[in-house]
Amino acid sequence: MYECPVCAQDPMSHSLKQVHPGVFYTKPAEATKYWDKDGIIEHYDGVLGAHEGAWKWIFDAEGFSAKHMFEVDVTIGIARLITQKYSMNLQEIQIVNPSWVVTMTLHIVRPFLSKRVLDLIHVQQVLKETLI
Repeated sequence: MYECPVCAQDPMSHSLKQVHPGVFYTKPAEATKYWDKDGIIEHYDGVLGAHEGAWKWIFDAEGFSAKHMFEVDVTIGIARLITQKYSMNLQEIQIVNPSWVVTMTLHIVRPFLSKRVLDLIHVQQVLKETLI
């Protein structure tokens, strides 16, 4: 199991965590270091690299605002990491609690995602309690 060195000091630094076997959850609005590109990429790589087999990703966009959207390098870095290294076993990306900012962010990141990953994105209006 991966332990992020940044999150060891501040558990709210980054937000990707496994909530069920094969189900990963992130809520960027709760991350205190949402701008920390290198730390976030290392965190995602460590968490996902420790997992074997199929996986799903729940992206909770509640509170996701323009300040998060403007961290384009973070978004592109995650998109590249997922597409290049972890997309083979990815089954679904659920985006819950979306807003217009999320729509804009998806347009920005689209060129950095493979067609396969794009096809796995499902946008939902509310988070279903059974998922977490």
